[in-house]
Amino acid sequence: MRVKGFHIFRIRYKWHFPPFPSILCTEYCSSSLAVKEYGLRFKNNLQAYDEEKMYTTIGYKEDFDKFGQYFLKRFLREPQYLSMLVKWSEKNKDSLKKYLEDNFSGDVERLSNDEIWKRLNGYVKKYRYFHLKNTPAWWLGSDPVEAELRKNLKRFKDAGEIFEVITEPLEYQTENFLEETSLLKIASFAKRKDFGKISEKEIDPELKKMLAKHIDNFSYIPFGYNTGVVWSDKYFFRKTNKLLKGDPEKLRKSIADNIKNKIAKREEKIEELKLSKKEIILAKALRSLAYLQELKKAAQTKSHPLLNSLVYRELSRRLKVPLRIFDYMSYPEIEASLKRGVSAELKQEIKKRRRVSAVIMEDLTYRWIYGEEVKKILRANNFVQEDSNSRVLKGVAASRGFARGKVAVCVFSTQINKIKKGDILVAGMTTPDFVPAMKKAAAVITDEGGITSHAAIVSRELKIPCIIGTKIATKVLKDGDLVEVDADQGTVKIIKKAK
Repeated sequence: MRVKGFHIFRIRYKWHFPPFPSILCTEYCSSSLAVKEYGLRFKNNLQAYDEEKMYTTIGYKEDFDKFGQYFLKRFLREPQYLSMLVKWSEKNKDSLKKYLEDNFSGDVERLSNDEIWKRLNGYVKKYRYFHLKNTPAWWLGSDPVEAELRKNLKRFKDAGEIFEVITEPLEYQTENFLEETSLLKIASFAKRKDFGKISEKEIDPELKKMLAKHIDNFSYIPFGYNTGVVWSDKYFFRKTNKLLKGDPEKLRKSIADNIKNKIAKREEKIEELKLSKKEIILAKALRSLAYLQELKKAAQTKSHPLLNSLVYRELSRRLKVPLRIFDYMSYPEIEASLKRGVSAELKQEIKKRRRVSAVIMEDLTYRWIYGEEVKKILRANNFVQEDSNSRVLKGVAASRGFARGKVAVCVFSTQINKIKKGDILVAGMTTPDFVPAMKKAAAVITDEGGITSHAAIVSRELKIPCIIGTKIATKVLKDGDLVEVDADQGTVKIIKKAK
C-alpha cells in the first residue's frame, strides 16, 4: 500500500458515542457498489485511530479528484439529477429508523443469534445503500462546484457577498427549522384553545396527539456523534410553555414571510447580476448539496438511538462485552462472534485497535494494521497536526463578517451550556445539537467541514462569521482566549491567551 497521497475527510475524537458505524459511511467508495452506481471506485479506504483521534480518509487524492470532476460534469450536464436525488433522499430519510422499528421492536431477547444477525445485516445493507446514493454527490462534488462557481464570480467586485447570497439554501429547511416551526404550530393550537400552561399530567387529547407526533419526529436531533442524548418529553413541554408566553402564530408567520422575502431578494439579485446559465446551475447545485448533507444527518441520527438501544445493547448483553467494543469490530466479526462467541484472540486484537490502528477497506473487506506502520501513514499525510505557535490560524471563510470575543471550546455538544452571549464557539464540527450555542455565539470556528457543512449553512442563516477547516482550532485555542475572527479573510488572530 502506498503511504502518501490520502485525502483527509474528517478528524474526530475517537471516543464518539458508540456505536456510530462510521466505517459504513465510507467503505462503499472502495467497492464494486460504487462502480455499479458511478463507474468509479477508490483504490482503498482507510480509517485510522491514534491515542486521541479517529482519522477518516477516502482513498487517494487523485481518486477523490476524479469523483469530484465526475459530479461537476454530471451536475452541469444533468441539472435535474440533484432534484431527483433530493426527492429520493427526502423519501428515504426515515427508512433506516422504520427498518429498526419493524425488525427490532418487541422482545429482542427472544431472537436467535442467527435471526438477530440476519436482521442487523439487513439494516447494514440499507444503511450502506442510503449513503451510496445520498452521500458522494455532496461529499465529493461540493468542493469542485464551489471552486468553479467562485472562479466564475471573480469578475464581480463583491464576489464573496454574491456567492453567499446565491448559494444560501433558503428553500430547504434544516431539521432544527422544521422542529421549531412544527412546535410553533402546536403552540398556536394551544393558544387558540386558551390552554395557558400545559402539563404532562393534564392535557387535551388532541394536543397530546400532536405533541406525541412531534416528539417522535424530532427527539433525535441532539443525538450527535459524541453525545448519545435525545430530547425528553419534558423538554418539549417546557419549550411549548415558553412559546405560549408570547404569540406563536405571529412568530410562525414572521419566520415564513422572512424566508419568502429572502428567496425573492435572492432571485432578484440573480436576475440583476445577469448570471450565466452555468453559474445559476452551480449555485443551485450547492444549495441542493447542502440540503442532501442535512438529510444524511437526519437519516443517521433518527436511526442511531434505536440502533444503540434495540440492537447493540442486546449484542453487548448477549456477547458479554462492553458496548464500546463494537466501534472496533467489522460486521463480519460481529457475525462470527454471534455464531461462536467473541474469541480471546479478537479481544486482544480489539485492545490493540483501541490504541493505534487503522482499518483498510477494499470491496467490503477489512484489513487492520497497527502501531508504527499507522503512525508512519499519519505523519506522511500530515494528519498529525502539532499545536501551532503562531498567533494566527487560517481556515476557509464560510460566512463572512468580523467578530471579537472570548473562546469557548466545545469538543462535544454536551458542553454547549458554557457558551455565553458573544462568545466565539470553537468545535471540531457542528451538528444540529449545537444550534442553541450557535445562536448565542458571535462567531463559529471549526476544525473540519466544507461550504455545505452544517456549521457553514447555519452560520450564514444566523448571519454570524464562520471559519471552517482550520484543522487545529480545538487544540490551539483554549477557553477564555481573546480572538479576532476575520471571516472575510478566513483568519483567526489570537489577541490574548487566557491565564
